Amino acid sequence: MRRIRASASAVAVEIGMSREAVNNWRRGYSLPNKKSKDKVLACAAYLRLSAQEKASLLLAAGFETDGCSGKDEMTSIWQQSLIRLRDMKPYPILLLLSQAHTDLKLNKDLLVSLADVDDTNEQVIHLQILYSSSATQNDYFSYLGKQLGLPDIEDDLSFEFALGDLLKRHKLVLIINRFEKGNKTHSEMLAGVLRNLVEMHPENLLLIISGGEHLSSLKYANGDHSLLNIADNYLVDPGIDQLISGYSPKLDGISEQQLAMIEKASGAHPGLVREQLDYLRKNPNASLNELIELVLENDQLYCDFNLVYQHTDTEPLARYLTQRDLGKYRPYLPDKTLRKLFWQNLIKKTKDNHLVWRSETIRSFGVQFIKERQN
Repeated sequence: MRRIRASASAVAVEIGMSREAVNNWRRGYSLPNKKSKDKVLACAAYLRLSAQEKASLLLAAGFETDGCSGKDEMTSIWQQSLIRLRDMKPYPILLLLSQAHTDLKLNKDLLVSLADVDDTNEQVIHLQILYSSSATQNDYFSYLGKQLGLPDIEDDLSFEFALGDLLKRHKLVLIINRFEKGNKTHSEMLAGVLRNLVEMHPENLLLIISGGEHLSSLKYANGDHSLLNIADNYLVDPGIDQLISGYSPKLDGISEQQLAMIEKASGAHPGLVREQLDYLRKNPNASLNELIELVLENDQLYCDFNLVYQHTDTEPLARYLTQRDLGKYRPYLPDKTLRKLFWQNLIKKTKDNHLVWRSETIRSFGVQFIKERQN
């Protein structure tokens, strides 16, 4: 907890426990009960523990480690999200926001595993939104209805009635991605339906809406979706262990020193981590300087800086590249240069709510990029 300056109160809020309970765990006065493994995993994710540290925490808490394999690492974010969601009052609606290149694809096996781990009667459903802007109202809502097992859906009204009847009998966790895509009129209709139903059935309907820059803009910049205005936010920023646990093929025997080198060079940027793992797999004795050179030659990083350059002004971008502390983080960044840098995953939020470059190497890449543009 000292490493990230986390207080017992902050941990308690994050994992949905009382401060007294967290302090009792910390001091060894009591152990988590057998149904609290998900909260211990959420605690490990929040504290950014390594796989070895997490295994030690689980053992100390009286749980099996299960090898602390990729499954635990990849599901911890979602377990933590569900914990936060259940504790939200009066409206259990969570915006799960992620920066560029962060893989938020949810598959059926992951959803089933979450439902099993949490040991509740909730039915977890991943709801896909039609991307096509030319889809009719019937297409849009009948597609949603099919995913929920609701027949004869023709429009927003029939969808609302049928889902309302379902919620009288079942508790649902709906995970919706691409909410901000597709036909704007239809997404506004869906937002109105879901807001009405969550107000009528706050105990039986829990919503997780995932997205990135555009979803954040719908809440803060545009502010015309009442559903999003009452939602809480959770910014997904996977640590190095979580990123590596999802790597395929598996990289066996990676050392703590190699992990530290990857983090120093890449700043745990998801796209860069994958490239560096590929390189280490072929060159297990690679040095830190070699990994830094990989970052400085990365094509995706060039595209990301170029995108920021095209959508912002040169002067503020050049100025920020001379700074290491970029000021306070806010859920909506009014400065368009900082906002674009953040959502392109070139800068990150620290635990004390400041904005910094993901790594010194990424900042150096940007300095060289802007010099070439100014010459």
